[in-house]
Amino acid sequence: MRTTRTSETGRRSNGRSVEKPALRRLTSQVMPTTNQPAPSAPLSPNAVIDPFVDGRRARGARNKNSVVSALLELYESGEVQPSAARVAQLAGVSERSVFRYFDDMEDLATTAVSIQWERVQPFYRDLRSHGSFEERLQNIIDHRLALYDKVSGVYRVALVASLRISAAAEAVEQRRSYLRRQARKQFQTEIERHSHPSAAASIVDYSLSLESIDYLRRSAGLDNQQIKNMISENLRLVLVP
Repeated sequence: MRTTRTSETGRRSNGRSVEKPALRRLTSQVMPTTNQPAPSAPLSPNAVIDPFVDGRRARGARNKNSVVSALLELYESGEVQPSAARVAQLAGVSERSVFRYFDDMEDLATTAVSIQWERVQPFYRDLRSHGSFEERLQNIIDHRLALYDKVSGVYRVALVASLRISAAAEAVEQRRSYLRRQARKQFQTEIERHSHPSAAASIVDYSLSLESIDYLRRSAGLDNQQIKNMISENLRLVLVP
């Protein structure tokens, strides 16, 4: 007998993963779709808008945004897996409301991560790749430190989710590939003239990765200036003859 395929993150009785709409939002940039939603029918000029219904929808949208914002705030403060009660308290809504807007906490987390990725899209564009080596070096290090400060909490959540959700893993790898290409373009001249270009490119990639910065910040306890000095010295040793 054929089983009906539904949504991804829960488990069926046959053990198969099911897909949720939020996971498709998380990977919308990884696998863009050309399907456009059908245009909504125009509102009749004689239609009567119920102010009570309209106000209730607006209130629901505000509460839903408050829930997402509360979760992102908790992520940034270091709480990687806050409870629904904790999110509801910070958002100023009931715990029941959280699950009125989202299927479960994983659905909420996936939505929050997707929204945060959208907010930092400009960080994934190409940098100014001309100027002296030192100018390009300081430019990209400042860029990565600023990006880390924007996404550190959410990035750790995405890494945890990527261990069990293939869509989250694909989204994380997509962002890594953007940053990898960005770094290699920034030092293309130095990498190409290196005696071991592939090894040099890998060192550049790792030194400027969010994972490396996270380790230096959280485990080694370094501040931004110390991290900047350390990465600068590492890349000078590798790229400057």
